[in-house]
Parts: sequence; structure tokens; C-alpha cells
Amino acid sequence: MSDMETSRKIMLLGLPSALHGALAELLERSGLLANGMAEADAVITADAEAGNDVPRALPVLVLRAGRKARIGTLLRQARHMVEEPALFLDPFSVGPFLFSPQDKTLSREGEEDIALTDKEVDILVCLARQSPAPVPREALLKNVWRYQDGVDTHTLETHIYRLRQKMEKSADDPQILVTEGKGYRIV
Repeated sequence: MSDMETSRKIMLLGLPSALHGALAELLERSGLLANGMAEADAVITADAEAGNDVPRALPVLVLRAGRKARIGTLLRQARHMVEEPALFLDPFSVGPFLFSPQDKTLSREGEEDIALTDKEVDILVCLARQSPAPVPREALLKNVWRYQDGVDTHTLETHIYRLRQKMEKSADDPQILVTEGKGYRIV
């Protein structure tokens, strides 16, 4: 039997290219990735979720059959990568800044980069995903800190204030990271 007949395929749907590459590297290091398959192979399919029939390429990983490994450990590592996608996003604009989640920085031309904490990165990613809509306080607590509903804490407000101090001209009069209703949004 050929390698293709004895292998299994995993399609990676909607993952950023950097995350696909990191998963491929993890599987390659473990010896589970089939020979010559470290680079993204592609399967052409229609994007049914987007409501169109335009074919697009989906990255595919081809795994070796019969390879003994601690698949549970690999799946936990892969799940962590998927649950923490901020580290695999390409830089994007946040107000007047270029936000680089991988580097954990905000940069503006002609100015020194602003270093961000992990939680500040997670907050900005969560807000950017919902932009321009505001993200309710409870949703940020659940997505960034994994808190349950109804938790009484001021940790979010503290992090927002510190983030505003880094990116706003005046933290008391925010123009980029604004409060709207019972939530926050990026302008």
C-alpha cells in the first residue's frame, strides 16, 4: 500500500496560515506527519458557510497510519493552539496602531513600540473580532479570563484602564478603546 492509502487526513478549516504551520510543525516533530506533507497540501472545496459556491483551497495535514504516539497529548497541544489563536494572527490595524499579536506590540510610525501583556493582547483580539460592535463586559470576562456568568470582579476595568494608558492620549477621554453601554469597542 502507498503512503496515501495508509494515511489519514485532517482538514484545517478557517485557520490562519501561521496556526496551520504551527500545527504542522507540532505533528512533524512528533513523527505523525506523513513524509513530504509538512507543507500545506490543499483540497479544493466550496465555501458553503459563506453561502457561495466559489472553490477555495483548504489546508490539509496528512498523518502517518500506524505511527505510535501519545495522540492525547498532541490533541491537547493542538486544542490549546486553536483556543489561543491570538498568537497566530497576522498584524492588523487597531485605531492608528498596527497591532502585532505574535509580538505583543502596538506600533505607530515614528514612535517606539508599546509592549502588551498577554491579557491585553487577548482583550484587543476579542474586541477586534466583534468590531465595530461593542463586546459586553460578561463576554470579555468569559472569553479572556474564562469566568462564569455573574462573577463580581473589577479585573476587566483595571486591564482596560491600563490598556487605555498605553494607547490613548488621555485614558480619561478614550478615543480608540471606548465604553459603549455595558461593553467596550475599538473605534
